[in-house]
Amino acid sequence: MIFNKQTISKFFKQHFLVPLVLSGLAGVYGLAHANVIIEGTRIIYKEGTRDVTVKLTNSNEQKNALVQIWLDDGNSAATPEDAVSPFLVTPPLAKIPAGKNQAVRITFVGDKMKPDRENVFWFNMLEIPPKSAEPNVLSFAIRTRIKLFYRPKAIQKTPVTHGEKTEWKWKQADKGLQVEVFNNSPFHLSFFEASLAINQTAVIV
Repeated sequence: MIFNKQTISKFFKQHFLVPLVLSGLAGVYGLAHANVIIEGTRIIYKEGTRDVTVKLTNSNEQKNALVQIWLDDGNSAATPEDAVSPFLVTPPLAKIPAGKNQAVRITFVGDKMKPDRENVFWFNMLEIPPKSAEPNVLSFAIRTRIKLFYRPKAIQKTPVTHGEKTEWKWKQADKGLQVEVFNNSPFHLSFFEASLAINQTAVIV
C-alpha cells in the first residue's frame, strides 16, 4: 500500500477505534505494544517561543515505523482532519527508520490564549502497523496521547506550587463522603495520590 493523505485518512477512519478499544486487551495478553516512544510525559509550550521540538524514537531495531501526529483541544474522538488546535505540526506524517529518531516541530499559529492561566491541549501519535505478509494476522494501530500545556508570559515567572493554591473540602454524597479539590493556581495540577492524616496515620483517600 502507498501511504499518502488519502490512504492514511481512510485507514484512520477504519481503524481509529482499534487503539481505544483493543489496545488494552493487547496489553493484557501481550499481543501488541508501541514501538515508537515519545520523549517525556508532557510538553510545555511557553508563549513567545518560536517552536517546540518533540523527539520520537523507534525502539524496534529491525522494522521501520509509520506514525501520524496531530493535536486536539481535548476531544479524544477527533480525527486529524477535524481536530481543533492552534498548533501546526511538522511533519504530520513520518516514517521512522528502525532504531532511529524523528524530530517533530510544534509551532503556535493561533490567536491569543487566556493570559492568566495554562491552556491544555493533547499531542496525539498514531503508530500505523505495516501490512503483514502472514495470513490471519491481526494488526493493531496504537495511539499515544500526552498533554501539551501552553504557558502564557504573564505566569512564566510564577513559582509552580502544588498544595499552597489548592482547597480541599468534604462533600456529602449518596455513598458517603467525597473530597472536592479546588485548584486556584494558574497551573494544571495532577495528583497521583492523596491521603488524610487520622491519629498520625495516613489514610489514602
